[in-house]
Amino acid sequence: MGSLYHGFFDESGKAHQHPVIVFSGFVTTSRWWDALESEWRRLLREFNLAGVHFSEVKKRTSVLKKFIGLMRRYIECGVSVAVKVDDFRFLPEAMRVALGGDAHYLIFKMVVIALVRRVIIEDGARLTFTQDEDEKTTAHCFDWYKKIKRQMPDFQTKLVSFAVADDKYFPQLQASDIFAGLFRAQAETEYLGIEQAHRELIDELRKADENDRLRMMWATLKPTDLEAAARDWNEGMRGAGLLPSEENEARA
Repeated sequence: MGSLYHGFFDESGKAHQHPVIVFSGFVTTSRWWDALESEWRRLLREFNLAGVHFSEVKKRTSVLKKFIGLMRRYIECGVSVAVKVDDFRFLPEAMRVALGGDAHYLIFKMVVIALVRRVIIEDGARLTFTQDEDEKTTAHCFDWYKKIKRQMPDFQTKLVSFAVADDKYFPQLQASDIFAGLFRAQAETEYLGIEQAHRELIDELRKADENDRLRMMWATLKPTDLEAAARDWNEGMRGAGLLPSEENEARA
C-alpha cells in the first residue's frame, strides 16, 4: 500500500464580496505534519497567539516569516488557484454551469483535480482532504467529491477521506489560510494592478534553501483558461457519465 498524504485547504475571499477569490492548501505526510504542529504551537506560545489568521496578523511581517519558515521546512507541496470573479461571471451561462455554477466551486474542483492528477502520482498513494468549515459551500463540495469518486477510477483509489474542521484547532489549516491570503494579494496585483502589500512575505514563501522541502503549484486563471477549462470539463464529465451526451442533449 502506498503513502498516505494529508491535505488541508482554505479559501480567501468570497465571490459575493471580493473581486478575486482563491482556494489553497498544503499536502504532506503525518510525520511532517506532526513535526510542523509541534513547532507551530511553540511559536503560538512564543508570540502569545491563540491561533494565526492571516487577516488578523498580516501586518506582523516578522511573526509571519517565522510561521512561513515552518511551512517551507516541513510541507511537501502547496497548491493554489485564483480566479477573478468578473471573468467567471461574464462567461456564457452554459460555460458557468459546466464549471460548477460558482467561482468558488470551480477553483475547489481544480485544486482537487490537480492533486490527484499531478501531485499524488506515486503508485498506490492516497490522500485525505480536509477543508476549513463553511456551511454555505461544504455540502456542494462534498456532493461533488462523492460523485467524482463513483465515476472516476483514479479518484476512487486516491481520495480516501473528505472532512471539514475549525482552523482554530488545526495549525495545518492556519498554514493554508496564510498561503491563501498571500496568494490572493499576489493575484489582486496581477488581475487588478493593486499595489503588492505583501511582497516580502510572498518572497519568503517562495524562497528555498537546502533545508526546505516545499514545492509550489499556483495558477491565476485568465478568461482563455476558463473557456478551455469549460470545454475540457464538459468533455471529461461526459466521458465519465456525469453529463448527458451531446446526442442526447440535441434530442432534448
